[in-house]
Amino acid sequence: MSIIARTPASPRTTPLAPARLAAALLAALCLAGAVGAQQRVSPPRAPADAPQTSATRADPSPLGPAQDVIAQPPKPQHDEDPGGPGQGRQTPQQSEPDPRPTPRPGLEPVQDELAPLPDPPTDEDPGGPGQGRQVLSLPGGQPDLALVGGFQFGNTMIPWGTSATVAATEAAFTRRGRCGFRYKYATRNQGAVGAAASGNRIHRDLPAGPVLAGDARPALAPAADAVSSGHLLLAPGTWMLYVHADDPSAVVESDENNNLRRVRVTVDGTCR
Repeated sequence: MSIIARTPASPRTTPLAPARLAAALLAALCLAGAVGAQQRVSPPRAPADAPQTSATRADPSPLGPAQDVIAQPPKPQHDEDPGGPGQGRQTPQQSEPDPRPTPRPGLEPVQDELAPLPDPPTDEDPGGPGQGRQVLSLPGGQPDLALVGGFQFGNTMIPWGTSATVAATEAAFTRRGRCGFRYKYATRNQGAVGAAASGNRIHRDLPAGPVLAGDARPALAPAADAVSSGHLLLAPGTWMLYVHADDPSAVVESDENNNLRRVRVTVDGTCR
């Protein structure tokens, strides 16, 4: 760098003396040397690719210069404050499952209590409540013994379920104040299969009262009859007679209700 000294112009220019011109040039050279020396001693600029220190590196973020201290991570949550800072201990609420099943669409809800079971049938009512005794039918049919016609007592035929008065003179014999009258009745097998042999009995006053007579009954084919006959001893008066077919209940039948019949008999007169 050179500095040219200018002197104010005067209205009239006069040539400088050689000695003064030399001094001015020397002074200008000295001033230029001093300025160059000052520029040489200033610190060199760092290259562009040199690493920057933490004190001088520029923060590329537009928010501002980078911080010298790295931000500390948040403290982990402790058991004393699991819900977050300031939330206190948070205990998750667990709802208990509903033990009742969810009803499906179109179905009735299940009742919590079961309906009571009906009483089991007893021997007196084996067919169920209000059904009475039920007789099961075996494959191929069953026999059915029935007392048919009526009950003949002496010379009088008495239809089943009715009453009659018989004179003592119709007795076949007398014994110790009682009259012996001949009786006769028929038992028929109305079933589809044969009936095994069994027996009939005549009771007095009650279905299971005193036995006045007993008769053996042979085996009966379907639609076959067997006639039972004998003698009954009765004193004068009125008596209820019960005739029971298959009295030992040895034959399993399709209908047990037609095995028992009764008649009322009045003996009129004296038996001597």
